[in-house]
Amino acid sequence: MEFYKINLKSFFILFPWVLFSSIAVTLLILGTISSEAIYYVLFGIIFLFLMALYAMCFVTKIKFTKDCVEYNDPDRKVSIAWENVRSIGVYKVYNGYISGVNPEDFDKFTLWGQKFIFLSTLHNFFPRSGQKVDDSYIHFHWRNDAWEELQKHLLR
Repeated sequence: MEFYKINLKSFFILFPWVLFSSIAVTLLILGTISSEAIYYVLFGIIFLFLMALYAMCFVTKIKFTKDCVEYNDPDRKVSIAWENVRSIGVYKVYNGYISGVNPEDFDKFTLWGQKFIFLSTLHNFFPRSGQKVDDSYIHFHWRNDAWEELQKHLLR
């Protein structure tokens, strides 16, 4: 199983993407029919640039293999063998605070924070706010199919 770290179906990702796209396209259309087209075209180009920067966050991939879970981004490659996983869980981030969540209740839609799955090689691990991925810790946006796949690999 292979997927992006950021869930493209998440409201927190889709809404800004659609918003930036709509504004950029609208500004470009208005710029072509306006008497002061240069301003609209410049704003459209700026918004297209912002969208491109926003899209760059989708370069990080997570891959589940039969032996390990792999995290690949432009800066690092982390691989954690399934037999080394000691902690797994689900948390949400809301206003900078992290709180644990019961995975059975987690597939429900909510606007109250982004949802993540984490796994670690450390016992009794729970992520801190702003913690970066390293050799002992990987996290990614919630996906029900990813959670089920993790359960399969860890219950073998």
